Amino acid sequence: MITHTIGAVLTGGLASRMGAPKASLTYLDTPFIDHVIATLSIVLDEVVVCGGDYSGPLPVLSDPVEGAGPLAGIMAALTHADGRPVMVAPVDMPLITVDLTRRLVDPQVESMGARIARHDDSIQPLCATYGPGLRSLIQDRLARDELAVFGFVDQIEAVEYINADPHTLTNVNTPQDYEDLTGGGTE
Repeated sequence: MITHTIGAVLTGGLASRMGAPKASLTYLDTPFIDHVIATLSIVLDEVVVCGGDYSGPLPVLSDPVEGAGPLAGIMAALTHADGRPVMVAPVDMPLITVDLTRRLVDPQVESMGARIARHDDSIQPLCATYGPGLRSLIQDRLARDELAVFGFVDQIEAVEYINADPHTLTNVNTPQDYEDLTGGGTE
């Protein structure tokens, strides 16, 4: 069990394209959030939930700035982590694997560094590990209302990209994505 990094499931999105909260969607009769939590919990000793409507046993962190999107969730997790790196995973990525989780967190990410999942040229900055020193960068961006995650990533000097199978990085944002994941049936 890795203790030098904590896991954070990002659940706070509005789900406007999906039309329903993604955390409650199911895959193989299990809510998305439970898939992500279970995978992270195999590797990481501590896992938290950032934002959203979760009533399970894990701590739920409120966004420090309402309506600021994923950066606020990452900021909440880095604040909670008390000097440790944070591996974030979005609730709408239920196929994340133990292997990818391990490769994102081990070895420990440096204070001002990041390790981000990607497939070919498509990076997934919400499936990544961020060093604790990046908290101040996020805080500055939030103060200037610069909420773009890709803009944040562009400012990180030490980024390592971890190649992942595209299936693992399946991101469910729309009803069509959900239908593709579940094979056309309702889960």
